[in-house]
Amino acid sequence: MQVLVKNSLVYCDFEALDLVPTFWSPDCYYPGDAFSFASLMDLSVSLRQSPFFFLDARLSFALSALSPVSTFFHGLGPLGTVAAFSRVSSGNSSEQMSMLTKYFNEYFPNAPVFSKAPYQQILTFGEGRVDEELWDQLAVGGFYVLGFLEKPIEAPKKPFEVFGKLWPWGSPTEFGWFFQENDLGLDNFYFSKFKKLG
Repeated sequence: MQVLVKNSLVYCDFEALDLVPTFWSPDCYYPGDAFSFASLMDLSVSLRQSPFFFLDARLSFALSALSPVSTFFHGLGPLGTVAAFSRVSSGNSSEQMSMLTKYFNEYFPNAPVFSKAPYQQILTFGEGRVDEELWDQLAVGGFYVLGFLEKPIEAPKKPFEVFGKLWPWGSPTEFGWFFQENDLGLDNFYFSKFKKLG
């Protein structure tokens, strides 16, 4: 299931678009029954940048865990990576720059800010374990966020603390949260957020 994620870099009045907020973020929406993609296209033309990203609900959920700090992204795909860049102060990615450039032009009024390790947070999507090389690029006290499908997430091999909160759907796991709400687009989705301690 796809959701609309507000592009925080572009201001628009979207009250009349018939969007239903998700439970995980006030910036992520399900299209309502009267929603029209034509209205979204009209907004994009008048604003010169697209006001929303159209993303998988599970990826949208993972993006909602980001803070506006220097971040490395892995496994989000080109559009997901550009959406993630729009939520942080600076970052870098495992995606090829040639794949990102066309999306940056569509969604960013100005060029994004790139940074190097150490990062204050890392977001990986589609992997069920912490990549040790990426963990080493994470600053002590920084967060490693994982979104994965199908099976439980494995914990880091180095000192960590699990961070999270209670959600109105899904259930806790040893290292995070598991969702199986197909009607919300979060079917078979595992989520974890680890703080690096040393």
